[in-house]
Amino acid sequence: MPSRDQAWARALAIAAVLLLSTWSGRQLFLDGANFVVQPLLDPFWFPQPTPRRFFAVLWSTGALRLLGLIDPDAVVPGTMLFGAAVYALILVPVVAICRSGLDDALRHALLAVFLSGTLLLANFPVTELLFALALTTLFTLYTLHPADDPKGWKRLAAAFFLVASYETIVLSNIVLALAARRSGAQDGSAGWVRRATLGLLCFGPLFQIGFYLVNPEPSGGDVLNAHVIVLAALLGGQLLLSLVAIRLLQRRPVIVIALAAAVFVLPVALLLVGQGLYLRTRLFQYAYPSRVYTVGLSILIAMAPLLLDQRRWSWPRRGLDWLGGSLRGLSLTMVALFAGTSILSSVDAYRYRSGLEKTLSRLSGILLDVSACDLCMEPRRFGLPDLGYPWIWTLYSMAHTMRRQDQPAVVLIVPEALTDEDISRAEVERFYAREAAQRRPPG
Repeated sequence: MPSRDQAWARALAIAAVLLLSTWSGRQLFLDGANFVVQPLLDPFWFPQPTPRRFFAVLWSTGALRLLGLIDPDAVVPGTMLFGAAVYALILVPVVAICRSGLDDALRHALLAVFLSGTLLLANFPVTELLFALALTTLFTLYTLHPADDPKGWKRLAAAFFLVASYETIVLSNIVLALAARRSGAQDGSAGWVRRATLGLLCFGPLFQIGFYLVNPEPSGGDVLNAHVIVLAALLGGQLLLSLVAIRLLQRRPVIVIALAAAVFVLPVALLLVGQGLYLRTRLFQYAYPSRVYTVGLSILIAMAPLLLDQRRWSWPRRGLDWLGGSLRGLSLTMVALFAGTSILSSVDAYRYRSGLEKTLSRLSGILLDVSACDLCMEPRRFGLPDLGYPWIWTLYSMAHTMRRQDQPAVVLIVPEALTDEDISRAEVERFYAREAAQRRPPG
């Protein structure tokens, strides 16, 4: 099969598992529930105190807000809209990489590194970082191969939306600007487009820093703890180890294919092993700490045009050419690992929602203490992951109430978890009053 056809086969595999992820409700875990329930109830809801992530939030919730104006209880189509928006941030760059005119080695390297960054991040859709990672990858792709963006409009749009995406652009945008300035004269875009693009890339960090000084929330104080650094090192080591192993085995393609099959089967096999529950729980919970790893990959991706600038040095390009077939095997392995992890997470998400739905169907009441929900208190006893975040039960029960209009309304709370940071008691009471009125029997 020609290499380009192989790339498209990998894109289709990613599309299939992302569709499964959306259908299973995988995007509802943790922040996903917040991003679905709250925009439906309040079209002007915003999760951050400043506009530093405005474009990212608007991307993932824009359609939801419009839906909420029509039907605030439409949580099922709302969940699908949110999933489509979030997982497009993975699928669009994958398709762009696969259809790009880049040479095979570079295309496979970019695909492998991008998917490595999204591997755990997609378990809880960390929408803002996915947004920044996707735009950074697309901008880098078009800088490496300007023929895919001959007039520079795509890079200009990416630079604009990066301004209010995620705090990490303070670092990655500077690298993008250096790369764009270095390669700008080689593409066919108009001079004013290049200048506007560079201006926006440089404005993004100033915008982020300025609003952080106004209100330094959310705080990054716990980001660089030992656990996070170890996890980032393990994930990076896994990527390099896979590349080395494939390099050693590349003359035996059957073994490389067997390796890819193994990394696909391994996470899926955990579904058949009861003891694998705790591994799966930790896999979900590692999504947030993996942000540090993904930020590092964002900066690495942004550096690609500088590293591959043969007017300055030639060894990175020679290294890519030398790795050639190994990079093809690495991208195959990362697609297989992403697919296997996605299937595992999707089945877990579906089982989780099904179990919770059955439990909540037996309850009813306003501000019902979470202790009334046995599954919420001891999820592992039911073979489900323990998410460990008390405020999530309120949002999950609200989503259940919106979904089950034929059943009594139920809103679970952990009293100390009702704050204005996630969801307030006043908002919960307004929601319950509306739902109870809708369920009032005629006459």
